[in-house]
Amino acid sequence: MLLSSSRSHSPTRWLSVFVISAVLLSGCSSSDDSVGESDGTDSGSDGGMDGGTDGGSTDGSTDGTGGSSSFAFVSAATPTFDAGQIERFTLGETIAAAGAYPATLSDITVRTNGSDVFQVGRLDLESITRYTTEELTTPVYQYSVLNEETAPNTYDIVFASATKAYVLQYESSNILIVNPSASSEAEFITGSIDISAYDEDAPNATSGVIANGKLFVLLQRLTGFNPVNPGYVAVFDVETDAEISTGMNSEGLNGIALTSLNPDTLQYVASSNDILVNGRGNINVVFNELPGDPYMGGVEIIDADSYVRDLLVDDGTETDNDGFFFASIQAGDTRGYVITSVGYQDNTLRSYNVATGLLEDGAVAGLESMDLTGLAIGPSGNLWVGIGGIEPGYLRINPEDNSLVGEKVDTEFVPNHIVFVDGGS
Repeated sequence: MLLSSSRSHSPTRWLSVFVISAVLLSGCSSSDDSVGESDGTDSGSDGGMDGGTDGGSTDGSTDGTGGSSSFAFVSAATPTFDAGQIERFTLGETIAAAGAYPATLSDITVRTNGSDVFQVGRLDLESITRYTTEELTTPVYQYSVLNEETAPNTYDIVFASATKAYVLQYESSNILIVNPSASSEAEFITGSIDISAYDEDAPNATSGVIANGKLFVLLQRLTGFNPVNPGYVAVFDVETDAEISTGMNSEGLNGIALTSLNPDTLQYVASSNDILVNGRGNINVVFNELPGDPYMGGVEIIDADSYVRDLLVDDGTETDNDGFFFASIQAGDTRGYVITSVGYQDNTLRSYNVATGLLEDGAVAGLESMDLTGLAIGPSGNLWVGIGGIEPGYLRINPEDNSLVGEKVDTEFVPNHIVFVDGGS
């Protein structure tokens, strides 16, 4: 029997589950994605989906090249978090389920280096597993990334080249430097970067992107699970791994100080050379009961060269808001999207104007007060919206007019992240 990890796909989502469970139990006694997002750049028993005989969906605006070797890979978990798997879909005029890698524990996410698929095993797994797009049963390798910590909670892998990548670990004061092409586990970890200046115990690295030869790493800097310190973005030279002094801080640190509490994801927008940061604020205020206005999040924007930071979209105040910013992503140069949350699995998809930073009126495509799990941009520019519940999957939105594209893409488990890979001819 597969056992669930003690934490789900993010500390925030796990706490949300815990909070609602506690509330429900209390009530009974008296009467949780990259970056959800498409980053372009996460063994167990048999639990894969059947090959592409079902789950087909016509895509009027093709999210693929039209060839059978273009894929989407979805990391997903059962609603009870007792198992997880990466599911494969072929892209083209139709989108069809095409099997899955072996099921494992639930706390996983998926990344790609552009050609292969990497399963990031988080708490209780602490491993990086590499697969090809074609071979579903046998991985290229599975390497441990435990290093010095006993439970570092491996969170992300960011690729710099075929032989260099960075592994972010939530409960570690180091960023691991690894060789994704290593032929043995002994050759996998090649170095590390000390980030203890941001928090001696662990600065809570959650997300990373590479832009203009620099690695940008998002640090939550929570105390326990409490967002009492502003987040930071640390910047490193990819060639030397040395930290860059950005001059954008107030604590004698080299990184970029954020105004957001509890930031969770980064997105690099190449067309404007900006780094976008999603800040959730004190989304777990019901649990931690911290004083002050919990709406200390929003979408922040950082120039990738000057490091100048600004607040693009404000999440409001305790008395005037549309909910916490559970996830956000920019789709093209004029429109972005935010999943706003007013409670566990009570989320709404909103769009915003990139030029003004203002939320547009109403929910997008009727996606309101439901379990929305993450956001991604597909190969043709459509927005993919993760759907939870008893009929999980993805809905696709055309950013030009916020209309639905094609039919729902069904997944077997509840999705938390998706990447897109062209497997070649």
